[in-house]
Amino acid sequence: MLRSLPRSVLRLTSPLATSSKIGPQFRPQFRSQFPPRRKLTTEKKSPPKDKEPKMEDAYGASGSVSTEVLTPGEKVVNAGWNLWYLGLFGLAVTCGGYIFMELNPFGSSPQSVMNASWDLVRNDHSVQLRYGDDLKCYGTDRNTGKEGRRNFIESTKYTSQDDNSSRTRVRYCIEGNSGKSLGYVFAEVSSKHDGFVYVIIQDRRTGATLTLHDDRAAIKAGMTGAGGSKGLQALLGGGK
Repeated sequence: MLRSLPRSVLRLTSPLATSSKIGPQFRPQFRSQFPPRRKLTTEKKSPPKDKEPKMEDAYGASGSVSTEVLTPGEKVVNAGWNLWYLGLFGLAVTCGGYIFMELNPFGSSPQSVMNASWDLVRNDHSVQLRYGDDLKCYGTDRNTGKEGRRNFIESTKYTSQDDNSSRTRVRYCIEGNSGKSLGYVFAEVSSKHDGFVYVIIQDRRTGATLTLHDDRAAIKAGMTGAGGSKGLQALLGGGK
């Protein structure tokens, strides 16, 4: 029966013809499964605006350049802070040097003169008989006059007119069993003389003095005549 039909009819009724008519209806669904293609662009991306510009120095090193400009008021404040830090540094250096000179255990510092003279004082038999065995020594505050173990030693440095030597004179307190200051120790050393120039104790209650060591006359005699007749007369007190 199919053979008797014309070819045009067979084409319309064949499965291939029907599939060709139905096929275009499903094409949009098939294409929607894939993402759309991105468009290509040739534009260059601009750098972020928050980054600071960079410059290269004469040696080729690059770095960020700050464009911040200080106001006159800010410049004055910065200068004030710089002066404050500089003054604080100078004060620290000055205080450190002063403390080192006071507490330096070497040379002719006040601390070394006190330590050496204190060994002579506490081992002296006449001092032990007058003030006892259990003695203590401490310095004196220069500003208020209060005695205390943590205060600095009262000292004076000067140039002697006798032999043109540099001398260091100290004064400190001695304390007995009663806990009260009993007297003052005066000691002096010279840069041109070995040992002490003098070590003298002054009783605080009576004002009496106790001389433990005194080479002032001998130093002056040696400077005057170097052992000659004039120096000997000055030492013995017979010359005028």
